[in-house]
Amino acid sequence: MHSNWWSYVQYDEERDRPGVDRALLLKVLAYAKPYRLHLVVVLVTIAIISLVSLLPPLLMRSLIDQAIPNGDLRLVTLLGIGMVAVPLVNGVVGVAQRWASASMGQGIIYDLRRQLFERVQRMSIGFFTDEQVWTSDLFNNPFVGSAKPDFIFIWADATAVPIPAAAWLLGGGLIGLWGLRRRFKNFL
Repeated sequence: MHSNWWSYVQYDEERDRPGVDRALLLKVLAYAKPYRLHLVVVLVTIAIISLVSLLPPLLMRSLIDQAIPNGDLRLVTLLGIGMVAVPLVNGVVGVAQRWASASMGQGIIYDLRRQLFERVQRMSIGFFTDEQVWTSDLFNNPFVGSAKPDFIFIWADATAVPIPAAAWLLGGGLIGLWGLRRRFKNFL
């Protein structure tokens, strides 16, 4: 059957979708079995980041409803420290999550490459001479990945974190309370 150039441009997502069944999932999970601890670390860090990210609205509620109306400078300070601590905790836990994820991913890629190499080594020389398959094509492609390094380097892009409106509100509240305290100190 002769096809035109348009057949190379079109992509049918339904036709190329692999069938996912129980056997395939069990096979994939078998590769992840040696990295169970890494998987647990990733899942726990996701839960920690999710829970810590719920704190800023609660801190803001306490700031607006309790600390500022009551003029409680100690509570304002504690809430401010909490607002600063949330992104710091998220960052530290995020680094642990990226480390565990990268270690697990690189380990699985290494295991797959090692299995492929062992299988290629067991093949007869006729396979390579008859089929014209080059080992560099087998191992250096985006589907197989790259060799496992002696160490795992995590590249974390540093992004600028904008100051949220909550920090401006907290700063304004602190300055206002400081001004009120100074004013009342002069009257006494």
